[in-house]
Amino acid sequence: MRTRNRYGLWLVVGLAAALVGAGLTTAVASGKRHHGHRPITFTGSCQGSGTVTFDPPLTNTPQTITQHARGRPTCSGSLVDRRGRTHQLSNASVLYLSTEQGDDVSCPAGIDGGPGALHTHWGNLRFTVSEKRAAALATLSYAGANGGSATGVAHPTDDPATVVAACGGSGLKQAHVDLSLNADSLSG
Repeated sequence: MRTRNRYGLWLVVGLAAALVGAGLTTAVASGKRHHGHRPITFTGSCQGSGTVTFDPPLTNTPQTITQHARGRPTCSGSLVDRRGRTHQLSNASVLYLSTEQGDDVSCPAGIDGGPGALHTHWGNLRFTVSEKRAAALATLSYAGANGGSATGVAHPTDDPATVVAACGGSGLKQAHVDLSLNADSLSG
């Protein structure tokens, strides 16, 4: 009888310790959420230039591609940081990065999408971007990781004759673009 009571006692002590540990873990985790882990929210516009690389190179024949976009636009508007503080931006430099994938993408047309972020002094605003390209113009739609939206346009700035020759030949490996983004409370 005594042995059975000891096992019961140890079982109760073990369960109590597990419950207390879980409670402390939950308290610590929820404490972290309240201190500095809010999403960044941006309302405003960004303009700038960047580079898009294509793997494999874009041709006139539709294929599955991955593209990486990188740029240094400047943004103006209102940014709310992770602590809830509002900052008024006027031509603030940010880093734009995205990686998009698509099927049936070619130089003349295509639809692709994927994750990206605006890297700011106050943290990273994460989003997903969807791109629809017809000829040389790409229209962009953004959805913030925590809500909100933005629209944008990317125009190629390379010599059109060089681009046409690359698309008809071994493929376009890289393109230089001008980018604009207009955000309606993009949050991520």
